[in-house]
Formats: sequence, C-alpha cells, structure tokens
Amino acid sequence: VAERTSEVGLLRAMGCTRSLVRNLFLGEAVLLGLIGGLTGVMTVALVVVLLQLFLPALPMALKPEIVTVALMVSMVVGLIAGVRPALNATRVSPIDALRGE
Repeated sequence: VAERTSEVGLLRAMGCTRSLVRNLFLGEAVLLGLIGGLTGVMTVALVVVLLQLFLPALPMALKPEIVTVALMVSMVVGLIAGVRPALNATRVSPIDALRGE
C-alpha cells in the first residue's frame, strides 16, 4: 500500500468509495493467490507426468477434486494476506496521498 499511495489517493479523489478501494485490493490479492495456485498445480502435474514416465510401476494421478481444493485454498490464503493492506488502503487520505505524504 505504501508504494501505491498515490494511486489510492487518485482513486479516492476521482470518487471511489473506501469499500471500492478495499474490494480492488482484495480482488487483486485473490487473483495473485489464484495465479500462485495455478502455478503450483501445473508444477505438480508436470512432476506427476515425469514420475509416470520414469517410474511406471508407481501409480499416480492428479484428481480434479484435489486441484479444486488446492486452488480454493490458494485463493483463501491470498484473501487473508490481502486483508491488512486493503484496510490500510481505505485509510489513505486522498489529499495527503496526492501530495506525496
């Protein structure tokens, strides 16, 4: 939030409500969590394929239920990690932010 103070100030000066600024930050946090989760799932899928190639006797499968739960958990973690920055962003004064304070 400290790095984006002027952006938040501009949004608030343009008429964005505190709740909209909060929701923008939370949405971004959830999206980043989802991107991290997708990266992890793709890495695991690659490892499973490689293990099946080199160790065919070892039965492995990536179940859709596991992928779904992993992605949901990554989004929840992103949401939890984004709560504090989102609340800090709502406390930014538009005038002070535009001044660069």
